[in-house]
Amino acid sequence: MGIKASAGSWVIQRRSEANIWPYKECDKEKKNQNWAPGIVPQTEACYHAALDFTTLSNYNFEFRFAAVPFQLEKMMGKVGDLISLSLLPYWKAEPNSNSEQVGQSKEIGRVQVNVTFLPDKLEEGHQMVNLHWATNNVIERYDHIDIPVGRFLLPSTSISQTARIAYEGDVIRK
Repeated sequence: MGIKASAGSWVIQRRSEANIWPYKECDKEKKNQNWAPGIVPQTEACYHAALDFTTLSNYNFEFRFAAVPFQLEKMMGKVGDLISLSLLPYWKAEPNSNSEQVGQSKEIGRVQVNVTFLPDKLEEGHQMVNLHWATNNVIERYDHIDIPVGRFLLPSTSISQTARIAYEGDVIRK
């Protein structure tokens, strides 16, 4: 089993378009004479920009297995079919997407799951997720799944959970 986590591609895209809040505002604040060169200001805009750049929002899980009993393989296939059916409205239609080959032999099983948390609709109390998974012979893509459960507290690589809770819980005045 392998797990890999990284910042989502949306973070890089936002960074390259740095003309929206909080990136544009933080860049202005960095150039302000009140801050020493090379120091990131401790302002709301810079906090949110740093949070975006350091939050792990793309997760890739890879499972490899061998000699799986037929009954277990059949049961897992049914579970996969049930998940696919429940996510049908989010299926990304592409030509031949269900017959796309992953390139693994049948002797060694492989399941790869990629989950990306998107920043869309966070203000409305929803979380948007892209879910892609691949098995030995099929790749399935489900994009912009709307999960109405609020914001997930995703781990950050450099901003501690305590600082995030203090800032977002208004313990630190904005």
